[in-house]
Amino acid sequence: MSRLGLATIITVLLLSLSSTQSHAQSCDQSGTVQRQQYQSYLLGQEMYYSVYLPPCYDASAEAYPVAYLMHGSNDDDGHWLRLGLQAELDPAILSGELPPFVVVMPFGNVIANRNRFDASSWGNIFLQELMPDAETHFNIARTQAGRVIGGISRGGFWAYQIDFRHPTLFSAVGGHSAFFDLYHAPEDQNPLDLALSANGLESMRLWLDYGADDFAAPGLDIMHQRLEERGLEHTFMQYAEGQHNNAYWSAHMGEYLHFYAAGWQQETQEQSTPTQPAFSGFATNTPIAPIATPEGSNRETFFPVVGFPSLQTSISSAEVQTVAQGEYDERLVLDHMTQAALQLAGFDLHPNTLIIQDGDMREYLWGNREHYSLLPMEQITPQMRLLFVDDVPVLDQLATYPF
Repeated sequence: MSRLGLATIITVLLLSLSSTQSHAQSCDQSGTVQRQQYQSYLLGQEMYYSVYLPPCYDASAEAYPVAYLMHGSNDDDGHWLRLGLQAELDPAILSGELPPFVVVMPFGNVIANRNRFDASSWGNIFLQELMPDAETHFNIARTQAGRVIGGISRGGFWAYQIDFRHPTLFSAVGGHSAFFDLYHAPEDQNPLDLALSANGLESMRLWLDYGADDFAAPGLDIMHQRLEERGLEHTFMQYAEGQHNNAYWSAHMGEYLHFYAAGWQQETQEQSTPTQPAFSGFATNTPIAPIATPEGSNRETFFPVVGFPSLQTSISSAEVQTVAQGEYDERLVLDHMTQAALQLAGFDLHPNTLIIQDGDMREYLWGNREHYSLLPMEQITPQMRLLFVDDVPVLDQLATYPF
């Protein structure tokens, strides 16, 4: 090789290295979070989702793998972020432990809590409106190999429901305390039935997990048994500790993210490790979690709740006003402590209102799924589900909510 040719090659390599170093120095050390709005024509309203973009995200590079991760019941698109998703992903991606990938976190609003399986179901909104919007605005994969889906609690139900009905769209599905029930959905929509009947699941990576004190365990056990019956390989984690709550899911966030990224690890190992540049923070306008103690209020608020397996998602303001005015509601049940607190707050309850022993509310509501109760926030447990009023969260209408 001539000296001129060698000099040309060295010059090209130096220019390439200079370009690479310049990019590394200019990209953010932390990933970033954006909130995206889209119009749901199926619902006739605006909807939202949050997106985690990895460090050094490049809109013009090769498409990034993408994980669609759904929140639990009565939560929002900030659920996974509050559980520590970014705190886990940023250092893992920068160190090369995990590949860079995008996370799309939908906000299911009230529709995701409904057992609705018609054209305007949450599954159809996700597939026909949210996914296309995300693929239009972000540099993410549109192939099965590049997509995974998962969810927490109610979100785990939807992740499995969507995946089992559309097995060519995703390469992996995870259910973390996923709430499965034999009676919540028709057979052609219920993940427990689809586990036995759906085609194309043989190459799917499957994950299920729960803690020892998780009330969703029975449904997860059924799913595990049916996957075993069919001979489908899957990861089934039964942890010695943990309840159906944020503390449990946060503790296992790292394991969840490693599972989702496992199919992309080999590709990452063949790439160079990203250089760590100077720190750059991020801002997000993800809303405050809807389960929060109301601020600026001098009185205790009593929220309408049902047992977690109940099919109810909302109660009418007319029914709430009926109780506030002292009229009888055959669906209402209170315990003695709440009865006394409501009377102390000045509410005249109808004498025929059903009153049960303190400590028995969870068992009663699980056995009587058409009934509801009114409880202060500190007495609401993960085994209960907050009801909306006229399809609107109570915290968004405290000025008119009577309790």
